[in-house]
Amino acid sequence: MSKLPATPTLQLADLVSRSHAVSWQNLPASRRVHFTHNGRAGIYQYLLALARATPDAARDVVLVPAFQCPTVVDPALHAGFKVRFYAITEQLQVDQADFLRKLDKSVAATLFIRYFGVGDIPAELIAATRDAGAKVIHDCSHSFLSNAPLDLAGKQADAA
Repeated sequence: MSKLPATPTLQLADLVSRSHAVSWQNLPASRRVHFTHNGRAGIYQYLLALARATPDAARDVVLVPAFQCPTVVDPALHAGFKVRFYAITEQLQVDQADFLRKLDKSVAATLFIRYFGVGDIPAELIAATRDAGAKVIHDCSHSFLSNAPLDLAGKQADAA
């Protein structure tokens, strides 16, 4: 099976700078913005870029929620990472104790899913992820029930 060419992805840093947000009207013309046809391609492109930028063989794991569709796992595997699952509560929130138990120096990135647009990533988990030297990915692809649909999702993440 031949490998498909990489599809570029959009990162939050491409949309928002520390000083101001990029205008939505100028977004398509921006040289820093890359569009994907779906969330899976975005996750794959980010993880592939991460693997190339940090070729640390010891950081070969992506933490993902145990409740998700295969389109979250496939991109991580195809980008060359192992997948480790963390528990999700019945309220579709991160089981923080389980997450922290599984976060170690082998983790290159953690992926959080915003199920139906509900909730946010707990700040303490973002801090713990960054303290561990890993990247934060916020999968907002299924956030169709967001209460602020024009607001950018994933503001706290390294990629969204």
